[in-house]
Amino acid sequence: MQGTVVGAVRVLAQAPSSPGFLVTESVPVAISSVAGLCGQTLQFPDTAAVAGVAPSKPPPALYFGGCNGPAGAYQLDITGQSLYLGTFTDLSANGKAEFVSGSEPSSYLIVPSGAQWMLAPLQASIADGGVVNAASFTTDLAPGGILTIYGTGFVRSGFDTVLQINGETAAVLAALPFQINAQIPLDIAPGAATLSVNTGNGNAKQSITVASVAPAIFSISPTQAAITNLDNSLNSPANPALRGSAIVVYCTGLGAVSPSGDLSVASTPVTVMLGGAELPTAFAGLTPGLIGLYQVNVLLPTAMPPGLYLPFYLKQAGAISNTVTVAVQ
Repeated sequence: MQGTVVGAVRVLAQAPSSPGFLVTESVPVAISSVAGLCGQTLQFPDTAAVAGVAPSKPPPALYFGGCNGPAGAYQLDITGQSLYLGTFTDLSANGKAEFVSGSEPSSYLIVPSGAQWMLAPLQASIADGGVVNAASFTTDLAPGGILTIYGTGFVRSGFDTVLQINGETAAVLAALPFQINAQIPLDIAPGAATLSVNTGNGNAKQSITVASVAPAIFSISPTQAAITNLDNSLNSPANPALRGSAIVVYCTGLGAVSPSGDLSVASTPVTVMLGGAELPTAFAGLTPGLIGLYQVNVLLPTAMPPGLYLPFYLKQAGAISNTVTVAVQ
């Protein structure tokens, strides 16, 4: 009898033993962490689900997925629509293996338990202090602004992720297993509020406080603010704005808006501080066509002193944003 080798997996103990884990299943799997997908799932066709186990009808393929364990929590999603059979193997010292089987898509939480890994049912939860302004990462929130929620169990195959604030549905911009980005409804009244997340993994709630305004400037990197010059290129020391031209500042948290033609203008006036001088804005309001993203347009005076690292922040009704730098020549 002859056959063809279509693939092989060799799991070797390390010195010290690997701190990670391995999942084998007869249906597709995905493993996620806060950093995104963990590793690559390997698929080998025409193999039995688990060595030494002979189901009445062998599954068509075997899937291998594993992580080396640098993150504190993982989500295991088993997405097959049929009967599945496999194992979860803890590769740490004295780790054990356990069967994972079922007949419909399922999700599990993988978390460290002492020196070992624990596989547990997945329940939606919000981390303490895990609801923040998406631009400043503080707890300063305002109607219409974009918030970020950190926690677990925010996504499950076949189910929608629904976010509500005081019972009003919020627009979800992105839903990931450990993070949600969404817009606070524009008509939410300032004050104490209840935020709830509903997923296929259950419901989680947290109390938040909403201010009338909470200006915050987005950044693309630790040294690069989301500010563009008049030609839409990023403002930077290598690409400064010309005096007498305009810059566009992308931000969130400017609060309620009022219609002005085709635009939605911030109801509370906004000024900017640039290099120690307070300047008026040509426009402050929602960016047309985008959800929760505001922009502030600023005309740079021709007589202002130039500089490649001028401190810059927004002012609105006594609230100030995070400080970034702007380059002007």
